[in-house]
Amino acid sequence: MTRCTIRGTAPDRAPTAASTSATGNPLPLLALSLVVEGPARIAGSFDGLGSTQGLLALGGLAFTVVVATLVGSGLWTTLMGRHPSSTVAPFSMLVPVVGTGASWLLLRERTSPTEPACGALVVAGVLLGSTRRRGPAGGDVVEVPATPSARPLDPSPASRA
Repeated sequence: MTRCTIRGTAPDRAPTAASTSATGNPLPLLALSLVVEGPARIAGSFDGLGSTQGLLALGGLAFTVVVATLVGSGLWTTLMGRHPSSTVAPFSMLVPVVGTGASWLLLRERTSPTEPACGALVVAGVLLGSTRRRGPAGGDVVEVPATPSARPLDPSPASRA
């Protein structure tokens, strides 16, 4: 992990989060798969990758890894770094709605009449939650950014003695 000691400023976590999700997680899962399933079964899973169905599966995997994970996580981390979490976090509720809508539109999957109605309810809730907030007296709530400490923070235990 990155450690930042310059006047208590937070490090940029976007590269760390993206690299961890791309390289840190698959390695222990591969080791577990080798132990549980064995090398022969893993090698057999590569049969048929040259077929149409195998190529479509590889395309889906590439989309999941590149677009959904790296680009999506990078954008999310950037938004969380630039805006308060209370502003950004409600939009995570739109993930299932967008997924359901995309599967209906692009893959022609069937949806029950309840799903679009519930999706519209979620979208309305996110829009309602992300509009301008009012204070107790009816005035606008003003967010004041935190001010840095006049004295830099020193994380070493020796400085506390």
